[in-house]
Amino acid sequence: MLVYAPVVKKLRGKVMNSKKIMPSSLFANSKIVKIITRIPEITSKGLRYRFKVTILPIVLLALPGLVVNAHSPGQEVNGESQLERIRRSGELVLAIQGPAPTDSDTAVLQESLDFELAQRFASRLGVKLRYIQGNSRHDLIRMLTNHEADFIATAIPITEERRRTLRFSPAFRQITEKVVFRAEAGQETQNGAVFRDVPVTAKDWVLGSESYDLKNRLRMVNDGLLDYTVVPSDQIARMQRYFPNIEVAFEQGEPQDLGWAFSQSEDNSLYNEVSSFFDAIRQDGTLARLTKKHDAVWMATDASVDAALRSHVRQRLPRYRALFQNAGRKFDIDWRLLAAIAYQESQWDAHAVSAEGVQGMMMLTGNTARELNVTDRFNVSQSIHGGAEYLHEILEGLPSPVHGQDRIWLALAAYNIGYNHIERARKIAGRQGRDPNAWESVKAVLPQMGGKAAASPRERARGHLTVHYVENICRHYDLLVWLTDEKQTTAAGSAASRARPDVNKGRALEGGA
Repeated sequence: MLVYAPVVKKLRGKVMNSKKIMPSSLFANSKIVKIITRIPEITSKGLRYRFKVTILPIVLLALPGLVVNAHSPGQEVNGESQLERIRRSGELVLAIQGPAPTDSDTAVLQESLDFELAQRFASRLGVKLRYIQGNSRHDLIRMLTNHEADFIATAIPITEERRRTLRFSPAFRQITEKVVFRAEAGQETQNGAVFRDVPVTAKDWVLGSESYDLKNRLRMVNDGLLDYTVVPSDQIARMQRYFPNIEVAFEQGEPQDLGWAFSQSEDNSLYNEVSSFFDAIRQDGTLARLTKKHDAVWMATDASVDAALRSHVRQRLPRYRALFQNAGRKFDIDWRLLAAIAYQESQWDAHAVSAEGVQGMMMLTGNTARELNVTDRFNVSQSIHGGAEYLHEILEGLPSPVHGQDRIWLALAAYNIGYNHIERARKIAGRQGRDPNAWESVKAVLPQMGGKAAASPRERARGHLTVHYVENICRHYDLLVWLTDEKQTTAAGSAASRARPDVNKGRALEGGA
């Protein structure tokens, strides 16, 4: 036993003068200080020498972990503000609900307004984004209070109750909450008559838990595990595409402002920068433009078109799915985007022919087919491969300032109307004082290319049809992702197994995306 005494005595002097072995900031945790400083008291009890010598290295090994925590998001270190820490580290950590965006170009087609705003804010700071994912608002708030994230980038309703523990960015949009249910054939829905027995106050009918995300709650309503739930008004059009049997009964409560959430802190550096960011994009019109862009895609949905796509996914897509997947892998394009283009072009008809003479699944022109070495446009494999290669070439050819969703949308427009027409539209947009790298600018210009804005008859393209073409593909793609996502089946089974019909039947799970 005595062999350990010299070790303890040697450590004893260093521990009592902690500044000699490591910065005092590492001893901010009082529990660790107490354990270390008790060593001199224990060393006089010989039989405990072994015990303390064993524990002390463990404590010391744990100390580097404190360095990580000291530099966690939301915490000030050595006088460095949160904003300074973010800029120095080159990383902004955001808590989000649902899956994080991927590095795939085509994945940005499904990005929300929150994601696009977050990306623009990160660009303003000159840093990269890192997302951490939560399944509920409770998860997001826990991550924030534990300093795992700099702020919550999933917009949540700003309420007085939440203001007691959180700070919010300036509100950047407003929603209402809609009570939805599964409509049965012949069921009376006029004026919410089906809800005669549903209590009308939020306190009465908002029951259950936030442990289920919006899609799982809607799936449970769709499957009969819940009678009704609440959906934010800005999500209802999109969610009804995924769950076509879901209908709105009535609107509940007053309009709610949405914003990003921050932890309460004396360090206002990041919060003030976010506030300045929103002031800037509100004043220059960027916020209104982005909001309009994201809303426009879902407001124009057509239930009959969606129903036809669902039918064709079951009946036609299985024959061609592997071909789309192979072409997608080769050219690094989501195969479902290729399938969405093909559906818009031909509704997956390998023998389609247009009045203009374009042919095949991907509706390639004769000139484009020759350039891509497609010898038979009615050969499905050649057509899909050629279409994928053509889209890849367009994406590679677009200028580098065009990025994100704008890059995909402009590439789709060029696939339809021709690359040169899109370049001319971008130049016209620039002359009009618009951003030539933004789809919204080109979208506004394209219909003009059939009129006075066109420089020659060659430029009198059917720009307005191209706008519809692009937005239709975006809607097809979104629904295809939902219908072909293998994770959906797993998620459905998981949600159903967690639900307890005897408890949850007839109740609504609390609202919020």
